[in-house]
Amino acid sequence: MGLVLLALGQLATVHLLGLTRWRGGGMGMYSEPHPNLTVVSIVVDGRREVVEAWRCERLPSPACLRETLSAYPHAEAVEVRRPSFELSSRTLRHVRVGHVER
Repeated sequence: MGLVLLALGQLATVHLLGLTRWRGGGMGMYSEPHPNLTVVSIVVDGRREVVEAWRCERLPSPACLRETLSAYPHAEAVEVRRPSFELSSRTLRHVRVGHVER
């Protein structure tokens, strides 16, 4: 019973607080790709260019994305994409988890 409560607490932390499964003692950490595979990119003339924005990779808040966007005056937008494994189709794809436009 104790392990079930621990697992439910871990799931609640992941979904309610926006943390990844890699934090919090490792319960379920291999059920999603590692956060290092998250990509932050700016949009210039309709094309994506990958940029270094470590803080936004970890926590893609609107404030962080706006700060990153201000560092690239030529960019139209900034977005964060995380890999997500689709079990039904058995494919890995990147899902947009944050986006801010100028």
